[in-house]
Amino acid sequence: MTRLIAVEGGDGVGKATTARAVARVLADRGERVLTEAFPRYEGPHGAAIRASLRRADATTSRSLFFERALLFALDRSDFAAGLPDDAVVVTDRWTASNAAYLCALTGSDEPAAWVEDLEFGRLGLPRPELTLHVTAAGGVQAERIASRADADATRATDRFEEDLPLQARVVRAYGRFAERGFGGRWTTIVNDGSIAELEAAVGAVL
Repeated sequence: MTRLIAVEGGDGVGKATTARAVARVLADRGERVLTEAFPRYEGPHGAAIRASLRRADATTSRSLFFERALLFALDRSDFAAGLPDDAVVVTDRWTASNAAYLCALTGSDEPAAWVEDLEFGRLGLPRPELTLHVTAAGGVQAERIASRADADATRATDRFEEDLPLQARVVRAYGRFAERGFGGRWTTIVNDGSIAELEAAVGAVL
């Protein structure tokens, strides 16, 4: 059975950095590790996802919220269909990201149950054996979003990253999910220090 570790959190908290730290720690322990980040813009649903995120009503159209959530879920379903049984899969985002953004966009936690049923129920996606909830101070989060765009001319900030009130709601949704264990076991990692400190924190919970 596939072992899955999901790394979750709002934009700019350092999910990709944390996922790499998880992969290094596990590899050092002799595990075979596979990594993936979602959404997969080069995947079969990538063009539709990108177009949806760039629409002018990307953060205001309720019907579009759920249409896009289905695309995200199908992207993960395609990926999960080919997972090996002899590796630990580390993902930058998994099902909780779909639920967190839907809850933040709609202003209600009701969509979380819909996402859970869609992805874990109807599509049969694996539940993570552990979800790492990555947090960072609000100022650090905003700085990382800006610096990421500055460092890569092709990586302009999108409507979701620029909407700070939305990002705050996403962070709060993740906090609620961590408290109640959405989809399984959660633990929180504070990513405000060095890479060495991050790897030590990750190693302590794996």
